[in-house]
Amino acid sequence: MPMPMERLLSFFESNVTGMDVGSHSAKIVELRSNPRAVEVLRILEFPFDRNVSQDENLAELKAYLQREEVILENVVSALPGNRLTQRHLRFPFVGKQVSAAVPLALEEELPIPLDGMVLNQEQRARRQPKEQTDVLAVLAPMAEVAQHLEQIRAGGCDPSIVEIEGAVLANAIGYLGLDDQPRLVLDLGHRQTNVTLVSGGKPLMIRSIAVGGHHFTEALATELGLEPAAAEKQKFENGIFRPGSLTPLCARIGALLDQLARETLRSVQAIVSDAFDSESPAEILLVGGSALVPGLAQYLGERTRLSCRILSSFPEAPGLGPLATEPHPERFFQAFALALRGSSARRTSSNFRQGDFGYTADFSALGRELKRAAVLFAVVLGLWPLSHLADYWASSRRVSGIQSRVGALYLEAVPGAAVPGDPMATLQQRLSETEELANHLGVTGAGASPLELLRAIHERIPMELDISLEELRLERYSMKARGSAPDFNSVDRMREELSKIPIFRAVAVSNVGKVRRGQGTKFELSIELERQL
Repeated sequence: MPMPMERLLSFFESNVTGMDVGSHSAKIVELRSNPRAVEVLRILEFPFDRNVSQDENLAELKAYLQREEVILENVVSALPGNRLTQRHLRFPFVGKQVSAAVPLALEEELPIPLDGMVLNQEQRARRQPKEQTDVLAVLAPMAEVAQHLEQIRAGGCDPSIVEIEGAVLANAIGYLGLDDQPRLVLDLGHRQTNVTLVSGGKPLMIRSIAVGGHHFTEALATELGLEPAAAEKQKFENGIFRPGSLTPLCARIGALLDQLARETLRSVQAIVSDAFDSESPAEILLVGGSALVPGLAQYLGERTRLSCRILSSFPEAPGLGPLATEPHPERFFQAFALALRGSSARRTSSNFRQGDFGYTADFSALGRELKRAAVLFAVVLGLWPLSHLADYWASSRRVSGIQSRVGALYLEAVPGAAVPGDPMATLQQRLSETEELANHLGVTGAGASPLELLRAIHERIPMELDISLEELRLERYSMKARGSAPDFNSVDRMREELSKIPIFRAVAVSNVGKVRRGQGTKFELSIELERQL
């Protein structure tokens, strides 16, 4: 009995954990992935204590992951955007040569050597309206990659993939069906804002702006004389604008908002200003914890003159699980995108775990995987003889049907005769005898004898062309020959002259080349004859 598809897919399932470790908290999204779908299992958040060191917070995070039994077999993290150098490149071609051209273009453009850097690139190839490939090239110093891995390991896990913060958001944008047109995604975090331009499901531009929720909290605390906790509460409950308006509450907040809006526009200016192929975003999507500041989306919409909204509720996408019921899912958007990067629904392919930073898997769970593989192998082994029996039965039925049809055709060709044991062989023998008789009589499909065809060729080719034909083979509907000529022009003139013969349906010359160890040109001639009705 065939195994149900659901059970078969379960053998290929894997768990992925997206680990978004910020300066304010660590957000975690666990999902299960198989070749057909993904399913979010749970979402978690571990807040960091501002009054202790980073090492102490990471030690507490490690203990938290153990208490919650977070699956850490396949973890995806991201290198912060403020530690990266990125360039948007555009090449007027597509294909494998693009990857080789990227380092050359970067060496010309950047004043830094590529030695000691880890390079990643995201490509989006298009053939309409013209062939071109847009590339987001991202460089990270090896020291930064090593420092990030050390930090994440101190938090209790070893990521198998280290993505690009910001660029990885394209995975979530694509999964939610928001990649139908270019969109600008602003991930407003605690210390910074990541700006990502996503088009066609691929990131084209990323940038980090040094304005985040923490800066607004500090400004409120200073201007209003509040404690940090009270300022944080003021920010989310009453906002950073004067009541009933989009006027900043104070000059310092106004400067921060101006910087955020101005740098957002500058981030995409180079791409949008391309007169030949503009990538102007249709709207701005706000994600991250600070996206919830009241009035911020409206303010950015007015300043940028683009539709701006908080991605506070996800469209009806399958497998969202607890993420669909979370009151503020935009806070987990980065962690969700990281988890998708390690699943079958991934859109990006960057990974800083290259070379010396290559990931070495933990084989502690290998026994379970081998057991799963053994079960699958046993199933396949059991189905193998059944498959062969089914093929043999189907083949036997097909052979019987073919033999019946061949027998009927034989009776049509030879009325009144008894059907022989092998009617196909008998028909082939009679056809061969007929063809031999036709050749003996000198009749071709064009209704002309071989002698008439040779005379037509001889009369049509001018003597001054010095054409020599050999190995002439005459078939019922075609002629083939090898030959030589002084040069290519003579070959071309010969073809033109022979094309004028009425019974020559098509004249073709192939394999034209120089004669080895001699002067002249060799060629092969093919002539298709007209068929008489």
